[in-house]
Amino acid sequence: MKPTKPLLFQIGLLAVAGIALMIPTPQAQGQTLEEIAAEMRSMKERISELETKLEVTESKLASAEAKAESAKQSADTAVQVASTASAGSIITDEKGVIVNGDIPLPVIPQEGWWNKTSIGGYGEMHLTLGDKEEIDFHRFVLFVDHQFDDRIRLVTELELEHSLAGDGKPGEVELEQAYVEMDLGSGYAARAGLFLLPVGIINEYHEPNTFFGTERNFVESEIIPTTWWEGGVGLTKRFDNGLSLDLSGHSGLDVDADGSNAFRIRGGRQKVAEASAGDWGSTLNAEYNGIPGFGIGGSIQYQSDLTQTTSPESNAAWMAETHIDVQMGGFGLSALYGHWDISGATPAALGLAEQSGFYIEPSYTFNTSIGDIGFFTRWSKLEAQKLDSNVYDVGMNYWPTENVVLKADYTRIDEAVDQDFINFGVGFQF
Repeated sequence: MKPTKPLLFQIGLLAVAGIALMIPTPQAQGQTLEEIAAEMRSMKERISELETKLEVTESKLASAEAKAESAKQSADTAVQVASTASAGSIITDEKGVIVNGDIPLPVIPQEGWWNKTSIGGYGEMHLTLGDKEEIDFHRFVLFVDHQFDDRIRLVTELELEHSLAGDGKPGEVELEQAYVEMDLGSGYAARAGLFLLPVGIINEYHEPNTFFGTERNFVESEIIPTTWWEGGVGLTKRFDNGLSLDLSGHSGLDVDADGSNAFRIRGGRQKVAEASAGDWGSTLNAEYNGIPGFGIGGSIQYQSDLTQTTSPESNAAWMAETHIDVQMGGFGLSALYGHWDISGATPAALGLAEQSGFYIEPSYTFNTSIGDIGFFTRWSKLEAQKLDSNVYDVGMNYWPTENVVLKADYTRIDEAVDQDFINFGVGFQF
C-alpha cells in the first residue's frame, strides 16, 4: 500500500532537519564571523589576480596569432611576386609599388652594377737556369669587365710586369685593354678604345695555362710583338658557319731608324702612352673555327711609316701572317708563319727590309687521374733584327686542374753564340 502525500512530506522535513544538524556551524569550527569575512576577501583578491593573468595571456595569444597571420600573408605575397615576375607581368603604380590586381606587393630591388661586373686574371712565375740564371714573377694581370646592358660592354686588363715597378725598377704597370664594345645585330660588333690586335695565335689569348712552354715562342715575340695592343676602332662580323672577319684602324708602331734596335718590330710598340699618331695602322683578320678542334686564320697589316717621322724617306710596312691550331683528342699541332716587308733605303742597307719567322709545335696530352700531362716540341726559325737563328724547345706541362699549370722545358738557340736554357714555370688563371 503506497504512503499518502502528508506522510511523504513529513519524512522529507525530517531528512532536511537531519542534514542541517550534520553541517558544522562556524561556532562548531571555532571560527568567528570576522575570520570568515577575512577569508572571503583573500579569496576575492586571489580570483582578481587570476583574472588579470588570464587577460595578459589572452593578449599575448592574440599578438602571436596576428604575427602568424602577417607571416602567412608575406609568404603568400612572395609567391605572388615570384609567379608574376616569371610570367613577365609585374605592374607598378605611380609610387613605384608593385601591384598584382588589387593586391599591393612590395617593390623588388633592381639588380645593382655589381651583378653585371666580372673580375678575373692570371699570373706566372719563371725560373731560368743555364746561360742565364734568373727567377722572375713575370706578370700578374687583372681583368675587370662590365656589362652595361644587353648590347654594350666594357673590357679592361691591367698588368704588373716583373713584380716591381718604379724608377730604376725592372717592372712596369701597363693598361693592356680598355675598350667599349657594342653588339650591332646580325653578327656585327663594334669596339673603340685600347685593345689587343687580332693577329697570330697567342696575342689575344696568352694566359699561361693555354700554351706550351714557360716562355712564349720567339716568333710571336719578335715578328708578332706579343703582347701587342693599340688604340683605335674596330668592326667584327661573325658568321654562323664559324667564320669571323675583323677590320680595325689603330695607332701604329714607332721603330728606331738607327742604333742597336733599328727597325726592331718589338721595339716599336708605343703601348698607347702619349703615342705618336702621325701614321696609323690598319689590320684585317680572318679566322675559321667551324670544325671542332680545328682553327685556321691569318692577318694583314699596313702602316704608312714605321718610324713616325717627317723625313723624306718613307718606311711603309706590310705585315702578313697565317696560322693553324689543331686539337684532336690528345694530339695538338700549332704552326705560324709571319713576314714583314719594310720599304726605304735605310732598312735595305741594314739588311732589315724583310723580317720573317715560322714555328711548328706538335704536342700530345694525356688525361690521368692526377691531372693532364702534356709533352711538346717546337722548332722556330727567325730572320729578324734581334734574332737570326733556329730555336729548339722540348718540354712538358702539367695541369693538376684546368686553370693551374706547372711547366718544365729546355731551350736551345743556335746562332753565332749558342745558348742553352732550362726553364721552370708556374701559372694560373681565374
